[in-house]
Amino acid sequence: MARHCLWGPLALLSALHNGAWGFTFTSGPVPRRASTLCRSISDTSSSAGVAIEESSGTDSPEKLRVVVVGGGWAGYSLCESISTNSNVEIILLDAQKQAKGGLAGGYRRSNGRPAEAGIHGFWREYRNTFAMMECIERRRFATKDFDKLRGVTCVAVRLFLKPDTTTTSNLDGGSHGMTQLPPEMAKAMKDSPIAVCGASIGGIDELQETGFCFYDLQRMHDEFSVGYQKANVEEDAQVAVLEVDFYRADAFVDYDDDAIIDLALRAVSAALGTEKISADAIVDSTVIRARNAVSHFAPNSALYSPDVKLDKGLYMCGDWVDRTGHASWSTEKSVVTARQAAASLSGDFGLIDSQCEVVPAAKDTPQLTVLRQATRLLRSVLPPKTLPPSPWVLAKQLLSGERGA
Repeated sequence: MARHCLWGPLALLSALHNGAWGFTFTSGPVPRRASTLCRSISDTSSSAGVAIEESSGTDSPEKLRVVVVGGGWAGYSLCESISTNSNVEIILLDAQKQAKGGLAGGYRRSNGRPAEAGIHGFWREYRNTFAMMECIERRRFATKDFDKLRGVTCVAVRLFLKPDTTTTSNLDGGSHGMTQLPPEMAKAMKDSPIAVCGASIGGIDELQETGFCFYDLQRMHDEFSVGYQKANVEEDAQVAVLEVDFYRADAFVDYDDDAIIDLALRAVSAALGTEKISADAIVDSTVIRARNAVSHFAPNSALYSPDVKLDKGLYMCGDWVDRTGHASWSTEKSVVTARQAAASLSGDFGLIDSQCEVVPAAKDTPQLTVLRQATRLLRSVLPPKTLPPSPWVLAKQLLSGERGA
């Protein structure tokens, strides 16, 4: 009987960095194949080790037992990729009773409303993530230089608002075409329920180096959609839902909730050029602070990321793991590295029925190609003296002449 250690994404990450970088992992069902077994361990230690065990019995062919710690996108995708082998037994462990994958899994408050700082939707470039979702529908180790990997502080604000008396319809880009946000805001977001904003929006002091995204969740999440609420929720309990997520939020992470909510309302107003939503319109709210919690992808950061294979029987996957040869990030990177780790494991142990194909990343658009070329030229002509505070701030400094050679 041979044992080989396998660390899954969540437990290993917790051992390395106090669980701080679990942002990209989110909830997902366990593989549904007959060869797959899921056990939820509520007291799993963040530093616990697990094993691949080759075992045989007198009445059955030899099986490979694979234990994966961490039930987020990376852990689940690895399990799903090798679960097509009939000679493999998979045990998926997670610290939660329902595998959620760390911070991004969120939770429900006592009033039943969800609070989360993680994934609200997926970018269309996440080809492997969508392929994994289609598949679902059909059925302590050091890195290369771990201390140089950094986390970005984020603050997630969710606002449950009194629905506007006017429902705005025929909106594009989301799963649902109606919203009860104020009409001028709805019209400003007509083409998409998501707005991505760089730093220094509206001359707001706290946002000098802080970017943010905001989301109209009535157009993205079924349970908040206008149609669902009208059919299933009492009229006085219906809400419009606005999510505002700040990145590099160190300047105000220690503000109290009220101050952060006010900042979120000012930021959205400045970004859209619309009237600020009144605090009186807020029915409920959540503020989640994630200090140093989001993987910071910066120049050369991939050099410090671990490979998916450390040794035979020892594999890792997640958004902070090197996905050599594939241009992906966040959730997509978790799925890609899971596929790569599954391929490596399958090759090492002769699993011939694994499904480890990685969908190639989309080619750069002409606009992105020009941007990449311009960035390389700027760096060669006027390289920054230190690591730039953020890409958009560096670009602004270069174009305005604020940063000298």
